[in-house]
Order: sequence, then C-alpha cells, then structure tokens
Amino acid sequence: MKANVYSSSQYVILDRAENGDAIVETPYIDEWIKAINSVPGRKSDATAKYWVIPGRKLAILVLCHALQDLPVVVKSPHLVEWFLELLQLHTGAEKDALQKLRDTLKMKGYTLRLKRPI
Repeated sequence: MKANVYSSSQYVILDRAENGDAIVETPYIDEWIKAINSVPGRKSDATAKYWVIPGRKLAILVLCHALQDLPVVVKSPHLVEWFLELLQLHTGAEKDALQKLRDTLKMKGYTLRLKRPI
C-alpha cells in the first residue's frame, strides 16, 4: 500500500466482541475495505457497519498484515492481551509523526536508504 496521509479522524478501530472475536470499524475508503476483505472468515454486519473477524490466531495475523500501513486504534486492552501481534500496528498519531519525519528528512536531502545527506 502507498504511504498516504489521512486526516486524524480517519483510522481503523479495533474492539473485542463478548465471544472473543475482533470487531473492525473503519470509514469507507476503498483501499481499507479491500485490506479488511482479505481476511479469511470475516463477516460484515451492514446494520452496525462493522466487520467481525474470528478470534483465531491466523485470522488476526492476516488482519495485522492487512492493516500494517493503516492508522489503527485498539479500543480493547483485552484484545491486545489475547493477540499481542496487534501491538505492531500504529495509531493515527504515530502514522502522522512518521510521515512528518519522512517529509522533513526528504526535504533535508536524506533518503530512507542513506544515513547521510546526498
């Protein structure tokens, strides 16, 4: 996925259902929807406007991979306790800070591969 800059109100929200499944809420952005649709076993609840991801390790690993370039907020600490892989995901604020850092480094002549100015 491309390194896009999203507004601070645009992020994926992860929560935990009572049965241990993960609940995924997101604004309608085609790229994000495609990422979530890549998770096997997901179910969409059109009325509540969220996806339910099975609370199985494989499904959560695929979800983490699909969301790795997107800003994510995990609302449930219990979800993280069950699936530590979710800690690798970045919040919207972290994504913004990393993008600003990349822009500043690029403006000063640095690249992601080089450690010194060009």
